[in-house]
Amino acid sequence: MARGAQAALVLVSPDNTAIGDFLKNNLTFRQIAESHEIDRNSLEVVAYAGFRKTTRGKPITTNSILKLMTASHPTVERVLDKLVEDGYLRVEKGKDRRVNYYELTQTGYELYRALEDALTPSDS
Repeated sequence: MARGAQAALVLVSPDNTAIGDFLKNNLTFRQIAESHEIDRNSLEVVAYAGFRKTTRGKPITTNSILKLMTASHPTVERVLDKLVEDGYLRVEKGKDRRVNYYELTQTGYELYRALEDALTPSDS
């Protein structure tokens, strides 16, 4: 199985646990978040953005994040704005002004790869 596919499968359903709960309760992910000085919600969004891009080839929208997270709309907006400000995401306005499309920047992709590495079993 390809590296990205392996990580994506785990991100979708690690022991049937929601990704937010999994990230919150996993020491490795807490350490990754701390090393990048971001919170759990931000790490969740980066995980979703990377997963969606690698599996569907599409950017995320605010609504796609709201469907996956238990956070409120204002919280998601704040997280997205902060990730853009901190250089993890870039935003493009949609044809409909109410829709924004978010994609990982190089920095965001590197963080997503760190998540993948943490999920991918080592060969040793």
